[in-house]
Amino acid sequence: MARENIETAFLYADAKTLAMFAGILGRTEETELKAFAEEIRNNYNGRLLQKKEDGHYAYRSYENKDAFITTQACEALPLYWGMVPEKHKDDIIEAFRETLISKGSFVSGEIGLPYIIQCAKRYGMNDLIASFITKETHPSYYAFIKDGMTTLGEYWETNPRSHCHDMMGHIIEWYYNGIAGIELLKPGFEEISIHPYMPEGMNHFTCTYETEYGTIQVEGNRKNSVPEYTWTVPQRVRVKNQ
Repeated sequence: MARENIETAFLYADAKTLAMFAGILGRTEETELKAFAEEIRNNYNGRLLQKKEDGHYAYRSYENKDAFITTQACEALPLYWGMVPEKHKDDIIEAFRETLISKGSFVSGEIGLPYIIQCAKRYGMNDLIASFITKETHPSYYAFIKDGMTTLGEYWETNPRSHCHDMMGHIIEWYYNGIAGIELLKPGFEEISIHPYMPEGMNHFTCTYETEYGTIQVEGNRKNSVPEYTWTVPQRVRVKNQ
């Protein structure tokens, strides 16, 4: 579960966010909050970022003091929030990949799941996301469909306690920024990038997203086994693709 890892990563994110708000508002607390965030980051890395037997680094679960246990959330959260020292970033990305491949599915609750999905997308693991969500057995979104459910369950299991857990719907974000590939670069969608992705087995998609300036639409079609993409954006929205 790695509860301490998750809660402390969120404490860091909260401190960074509050420091940003303080800066926008011209409050004197900005400096104090930045220092607090850096203290959290240093303690987090000092206690949890450790070298494995193979010489590579990973974040260990604080709860398992007698064994070097890694989890998907343990690696994803510090990656997502920018807590990883640059010199160890490649190791943590690979450690994160290993936690996904070794389990063959998402192994997380609602708190860590969105960061796991988004980190997998960010670091080129869309194929893993697509394969995980379409598995016919739990844990999987498609397994809910196979079970005849039309809402999301509380747990990755048949007939979970709650049948209306919409907070498990983090995969919808990936439909927009993973499959349609729409990424926000400036507030209000003034500037975006578009890098679509079409999983194996998908032959067509159409995505529309309403912004203050109008509708962004991305469409993908597979022709002769090759995905082709087109998009339209409002006049005031700039597309900046590297």
